[in-house]
Amino acid sequence: MRFFDYYQKNKENIDGLLIDVDGTLAVGTCAIGETAEFIKELRRDNKAFYILTNDGNHSIKQKCGFLHRAGLDIEEDELISCASVLKYVAKLNNWVGKKFFVLGELGDPCFAELAGFEVTRNLDEIMDCCGAIQGEGVYNWQANLEAAFGLFLRHPEKHYIVPNPDSYWPMPRSTGFGIGAGGQARMIVNIVKEVHPDFEPIYLGKPFRGIYDYALDKIAEKMNRDVASLDLKKIYGIGDYLNSDIQGANSAGLTSVLVCTGVSRREQLQYESEGSRKVPDLIFDALA
Repeated sequence: MRFFDYYQKNKENIDGLLIDVDGTLAVGTCAIGETAEFIKELRRDNKAFYILTNDGNHSIKQKCGFLHRAGLDIEEDELISCASVLKYVAKLNNWVGKKFFVLGELGDPCFAELAGFEVTRNLDEIMDCCGAIQGEGVYNWQANLEAAFGLFLRHPEKHYIVPNPDSYWPMPRSTGFGIGAGGQARMIVNIVKEVHPDFEPIYLGKPFRGIYDYALDKIAEKMNRDVASLDLKKIYGIGDYLNSDIQGANSAGLTSVLVCTGVSRREQLQYESEGSRKVPDLIFDALA
C-alpha cells in the first residue's frame, strides 16, 4: 500500500507534512513512483508541507534542480536542508565571523559562508580554527579526517558541527549506498572519545531537533498559526530511514511514516525494542 492512498482517505486529519527527499521522493534525479502527482495533490488541497533533506552537500538551488529534473515541482522556499540550520547556530553561539575548517563540500554557494562563518579548507590553518564543520561529497577523506582528529585530540573544547548526521544514504550505483557525513564524523568522534570521553559533536539534521524546530516554525507560519497551537500528531514526518526520519519525527512528537523505498525495511523493526523512537506509527511500501 502507498501513503498516497492513505492520504486520500485521511487528508482531513492531516494538517501538514514534512517529507524526506532521497529514498522517499527520488533517488538521484529519478522520481520514485507517482511522487510528482502526490506533490500536485498536496498543492490542490492547499496542504502545508516542506521537503526536509539531510543533504548538506548541495545548495537549495542545486537540490531543487535535481528534483526538477526528476519531474518534481518543488520550489526553493519549500526545501529545508540540514545545513540551512547553520545560520541559526552561528547567531546563537556568536560564531559569525569566526574561522571554522570545513571538511569536503557544503553546497555552492557554501552554507557555512552564507551563515557568516569564516571558512577555510587549508589543512595548515586548522589549528587556528574555532572548530570544524563536517561537509560531504568527493574530497580527500584521509587528510581531512586525520586533521580533524588531530584538532580535537589536542583541543577537545573546540566545536565539531555536523549538519548531516546520516551514516549512509541510497544512491543510484551498483553498490547501492554511500557513506554519509554522519558516518565519517562518528569515526572521528569515537576515536577522540577514547582520550576525551566527554567530547560531543553538534548535530543539526534529522533526527536532531534543530531542523524540526525550524520546519515547524515554517509550517505554523504557512498555516497562520502559532507553533504552540499546532496539533503535532496531525503533522506527518515521512521518510525511508529509521535512524533519521522516523526517530526524528517521533522525537518531535509528529506522526511518523516509514516508506520502504530507500534505506530501511520492515524486517529491521524486529530488532527494535517496544517504545523505541525508531518504530514508525505507519509503514507503507512507497510514498506514491
